[in-house]
Amino acid sequence: MRAEPVTGRRLVAAGVASLGPGCQIDASKSPCETVHKHLPFSGSGRLKYNVNVFGGRSAMRITSLAAGLAIGLAACGGEKKAEQQPTTTPAAEQPAAPGAAAPAAGGTTHEVKMVLEGTTYKYVPNKLTIKAGDVIKFTSVSGSPHNVQFYPDSIPANVPGPIKTLAVAPPEKGGNIASESMKMDGESFELSFAGAPAGVYKMFCAPHHALGMTGQITVQ
Repeated sequence: MRAEPVTGRRLVAAGVASLGPGCQIDASKSPCETVHKHLPFSGSGRLKYNVNVFGGRSAMRITSLAAGLAIGLAACGGEKKAEQQPTTTPAAEQPAAPGAAAPAAGGTTHEVKMVLEGTTYKYVPNKLTIKAGDVIKFTSVSGSPHNVQFYPDSIPANVPGPIKTLAVAPPEKGGNIASESMKMDGESFELSFAGAPAGVYKMFCAPHHALGMTGQITVQ
């Protein structure tokens, strides 16, 4: 058979029953209330007078009750502490505080404008220092068509494909016009320097090379 747990109420009930039929457990009351009902406690929680343990059968019953109630009180106190023990709810995980936005893929984007000012064709700025991985956005503002080409003998070896495609000698020296970078006013194209070796990349506008439209990009 499965043994029932011994609680404060069961211990108190056993002790109270030993006093006779007049002493019963009230199901609506706690074991502690029963203890105070059947024993003469003072305000401090101690018995008002000593029980005569040699005074006969009643005294023996009271002694049994006192022993049972003493254990019951301890159990009762434990039950109350268990009931009063606050439940600790795990703190909800707070969402991570918003931080700085993740950096965009690639490096910094710089803009170079291709313009006609009076009778002068030029890049603005005509000299720019960047880092490997940066991007240059070339925008044709006025005096189109414009493009970007690099002097083949001025760029480092093993340059990435997109830059190598633009490494074409100017028409005056037998080269062609790189149409990949040719733009009309209001148009632009972007050239990435990802994987570009450090060095000075000298550039020119093929349609206006004879008019002195040149510039340079320094990659650090």
